[in-house]
Amino acid sequence: MNDDSNFSLRNIVTNHGKSIASLLLNIGENKQLQRKYLSFIQELECLRLENSSDGPILIRREINAFEEQDYVALSYTWGNSEQESPVKGKYKFQTRGYKPQLFPSPVRDSVFDRVFSFMRAKGLSMLWIDRHCVKQKTCKTNVICAHERCEDKKRAIETMDLVYSLSKHPSKQ
Repeated sequence: MNDDSNFSLRNIVTNHGKSIASLLLNIGENKQLQRKYLSFIQELECLRLENSSDGPILIRREINAFEEQDYVALSYTWGNSEQESPVKGKYKFQTRGYKPQLFPSPVRDSVFDRVFSFMRAKGLSMLWIDRHCVKQKTCKTNVICAHERCEDKKRAIETMDLVYSLSKHPSKQ
């Protein structure tokens, strides 16, 4: 199919020999359903705040979000506003793998402070935040990549709408 975005609607109708309504219906009939990465939801990686002698740490826990929806799904801006402190690193997060380690989080402390204050007030313990709960390391090419890590991230991003809609506590900051 050719790109006809620079043509007038009259030219599009003339070129295709069909009305705009017919063309739109044809597009709708031929769309592919978005594939959801259901195992991502069934094994949703969340974070649980724990205190240690080194300060607050975020420990990974898996939940089945189809069955357990009492988690906060946090959407936030990766950059800080002028009124917000850019300080990071108070919260340590647990890496994935056989021997998990703790590293300072690149998420602003103020984001975590606000969400954990909300969670304490509501008696919640599980947090889903894309920065730590979606695998971020990919090959960073601009072309379609078949690496398993790249495919996992792509499918997770395609499924994030379910993460937010299943949560009983979606939150925007």
